[in-house]
Amino acid sequence: MLTIFPPFARLAVTLGMTFLAIITAGCTRANAVKQKDCTECALRDVQVLIMIEFHGEAENVSSDKLSDAFFGLMQARASCAAGRVNEALEIYDGVAVALAQAVKK
Repeated sequence: MLTIFPPFARLAVTLGMTFLAIITAGCTRANAVKQKDCTECALRDVQVLIMIEFHGEAENVSSDKLSDAFFGLMQARASCAAGRVNEALEIYDGVAVALAQAVKK
């Protein structure tokens, strides 16, 4: 049975899975601990990317806040790529909290 997703969700999942594949492919040569860190970054990235896409489609967060969230996503990706996983996870968490607080009521 096929599950139908809204277009933004399909795009977010596709982009997220692509990023996940790229990140984890770069980790395959690393030791198990490093690979676990890369996987954590990639999974969190997908979660935050889907949140950004969801709020953009729902139009319940201002465009400035969405831009800030996407910039934070880029910063977290850079931190992950540099091996600063804890820093990256904190950035991902901060983006998620900021999006939740920015929802228009």
